[in-house]
Amino acid sequence: MEQFAKIGDFCPNEACPDYAKLQDGQRQPNIIKSGKTKKGVQRYQCKTCKKTFTETTGTLFFRKRTPEHEILETLALLAEGNRISSLSRVKGFKEDTILAWLREAAQHGEVVEEALMAEFEVKRGQLDALWAYVRNKGEKNYPETDESGQFWSKMRRSRRATMLDMDSRLRVARGIAKNETLASIEVFKTLKRRGHPDGPPPTISDGWGGIDDAMIEVYGVVPEYSGRGRPPTRKKACQGWHFQSANGQTAR
Repeated sequence: MEQFAKIGDFCPNEACPDYAKLQDGQRQPNIIKSGKTKKGVQRYQCKTCKKTFTETTGTLFFRKRTPEHEILETLALLAEGNRISSLSRVKGFKEDTILAWLREAAQHGEVVEEALMAEFEVKRGQLDALWAYVRNKGEKNYPETDESGQFWSKMRRSRRATMLDMDSRLRVARGIAKNETLASIEVFKTLKRRGHPDGPPPTISDGWGGIDDAMIEVYGVVPEYSGRGRPPTRKKACQGWHFQSANGQTAR
């Protein structure tokens, strides 16, 4: 299982024989302090490979001229729903710079989430989807094809699927695609990679037809349906699986 450690506890040089080896418990650690940069950032050196690195290596703040607190504040305001254009005017940073921070932070967040959620098991899952509109700049007209989805003017409509753990309300998986089936496939791929390698968790959804197709694509089978109204088309059921319909009834 992956472990979390701070810079200075291991060598980040992949070519080093002591790469990623933690210093805890070692009588003669191979990582030593090696002064500070002009900005006061701590520098380290690996005695094995002789490479030096700073305490910001591998983080969002590596080689950034902007102070850390400014980057963190800007990202926090984005998380609160502020627009990038508004933050650009207020904070004085270019929109492309803020967007670059956001993308880099998202990449780091995905790595951390993957490590934290590697073995997380959902006891009761809720799979929801909604339409999202993504603005496209440049072309005026967007033809509708099987690959591109539906386009209007400069707006592209996509589908976002999110799996929540009903007990903790934790968002455990998500997917964005041109329709609910493809978005749900991304959700189940994430669950299969983590705590549900053999089958999806007991899931409640709105019964939209793309959910079962996504289960078949990822797991090969879907649980039997139990609920009110016309059941969705099911290709194959697997004994021991659970499917919870929108009215709360559960099938085994």
